[in-house]
This record gives sequence, structure tokens and C-alpha cells, in this order.
Amino acid sequence: MKLSSVVFSIVLASSATFANAANLVTNGSFETPVVTSSSHWAPEASVPGWVNATESTIEIQTTALGYITAADGNQYMELNGNLPSYVHTTALATVAGDKYTFSFAYAGRSDGGANTMNVLWDGNVIQAALQAPSTSAWTYYSYTVTAQGNDTAGFSSVPYQTGALSYGNFIDKVSVTPTPLPAALFFVAPALAGVFGFSRRKAANGLQA
Repeated sequence: MKLSSVVFSIVLASSATFANAANLVTNGSFETPVVTSSSHWAPEASVPGWVNATESTIEIQTTALGYITAADGNQYMELNGNLPSYVHTTALATVAGDKYTFSFAYAGRSDGGANTMNVLWDGNVIQAALQAPSTSAWTYYSYTVTAQGNDTAGFSSVPYQTGALSYGNFIDKVSVTPTPLPAALFFVAPALAGVFGFSRRKAANGLQA
């Protein structure tokens, strides 16, 4: 394959890949299992894609409960279940060294609670003491993270201690997707291809490339 074609192929393939980037998080909007207003405590094993490192259940709320309308679908997670919790994804199919965008929707509980949390990547805090700015609307957050391979994205309650309030911190629409290549690359690559093409034309005319 000609060198200029290689450059163009890389750019086009990368563009298509990132345009259709799939969310690596399973059940990022907590739509499984389907719960009811009177029975929204889900055994951890029944919630695909998620682990509660603190207890054996994950509390999944529904729009019908009246606190807030889900950011996506009809359900969302309340981080503080029976007690302040650390909840994270199962291992994600990330590639070591690659960058990803970790994003989610966050809201507080309107009748009080501990509406402050830490945001974690591989168990390490990347945003400390993030406080929900609203109890009536979702706020969206996004972070660029570097993968180590088989990473996890998670959230932990603040304060994270026995006796702290066991309600608050609504989370929905969690995603981890490959971070697009810098826009500048899509301008530089065609220019490089042009340079290579010019060199070939010079050679074809008997000139020194």
C-alpha cells in the first residue's frame, strides 16, 4: 500500500472507531434488574456489571419513587444503601496505556442524606468530595483517565464510615469510552499525505526527492 494511503487509512479508521465507540460499562444506567418502588434492594449478584465492595446489595431507585426522574431509562443507583458504600464496575475491557473518558450523571437526594462522594478509577480517588449541586436535576461529569488494563470505575460515599447517613448520592448513565484522537491529527495527517505525494511526483519527473 502506498504511504499516503496508509496515512489516510489510519485517519479514517480512527475516526470511524471513535465515532462508534461503545460504552465499556455493562448496565451503566442500572436498568437490570427491573425493580419496583416497594422492592428496590437488589442482591449484588443480580446487578450485572457492578460490585458493592461494602455490602451484598445495591440499591436501585426508580423514577416512580418520586425523588427524581432517571437521567437515562427508568432506574438509577443510590450509592448510600444500607450504609455508606464503595460501588464500582466489574473489570472493564480497557487497553493499558490508552486514554478513556469516564462520565456519569449525579444528583443529590432531596430529603437530605450524605450527598457527597469520591470518584475513583482503579480504587484511586480522581475527584475528592464531589458534592451534588442539585437535588432536582442531574449534573453531568466527565474525566479523562489512563488505563492500566482491566480497570474499574467507581464511587464511594463521603463520609465513608460507620454511623454516617445511609441514604443519598444518586448516580446514573455511567460510561467509559475511548477518548477520541486530538482534532489536530485529522488536519496534520492529510498534510503529511500531501507531502509524500509531492515527493513521489518529483521522483517520477526524474528530480531528487
